[in-house]
Amino acid sequence: MTRDRSESIGWCCAAAVVIIFVAGLLVAVRDTIGNTNVALILVVFVVAAAVFGGRLAGITAAAVAAISFNFFHTQPYLTLRIKEGQDVVTVILLLVVGLVVGELALLRQRTRHEVVAQATGA
Repeated sequence: MTRDRSESIGWCCAAAVVIIFVAGLLVAVRDTIGNTNVALILVVFVVAAAVFGGRLAGITAAAVAAISFNFFHTQPYLTLRIKEGQDVVTVILLLVVGLVVGELALLRQRTRHEVVAQATGA
């Protein structure tokens, strides 16, 4: 049994909205907690999206997290330009984490289906 397409799209949309909302909320504390911690908080949501929503949700969440981080938390703020090289690395790593966790979630799902199929003799 594969993940229903509409369920996957639902997870993608939910992840995108939640990540944009969280990134926006974190603007209030970005000077206090720093960009590294903001990125780590966003990674939690990327991982959650991938685990619960699958590969497509993980990839979508990673892209949205990277763009939101860039837009809200890198200087110049509220643009997609990045002033600091370290922030470029963080944006790229947000994308990579989403891709990797999405693939791991897909592998886990396939393995689970294989185990069930073997157990039922299908």
